[in-house]
Amino acid sequence: MSVPCVCTGSPAVNAPAVTVEVLTGLHRGQSVTIDKPRFKIGASADSDLRLASHFGPGLYVTISVDADGAEIHDCSLLPATRVNTARAGRRQRLQSGDMIEVASTLLRVTWSPASQPLP
Repeated sequence: MSVPCVCTGSPAVNAPAVTVEVLTGLHRGQSVTIDKPRFKIGASADSDLRLASHFGPGLYVTISVDADGAEIHDCSLLPATRVNTARAGRRQRLQSGDMIEVASTLLRVTWSPASQPLP
């Protein structure tokens, strides 16, 4: 079961390339670069990163990317989403290198600062 989770807008022109790496679970070793304004992680068929989970189907979290980095949106009713071992807030800014635990799967998000356009 999930609660409505809405992220609007599009990635900023100079937004960093954010990568999500799966560190544990069935999809261990998989790495995905976020290429859309709202990247969905869950067990539902429309998830961008679909996790096998005993928590059941649904959307667990979304990650939004902007010029300053990334933000996680916890869409789950389950108290299972953690960022760096602390319970995640409903919306929380991420830092490159943060570890996210969602549905018993450990993920790492990373990015480099966006390159600045040439004058």
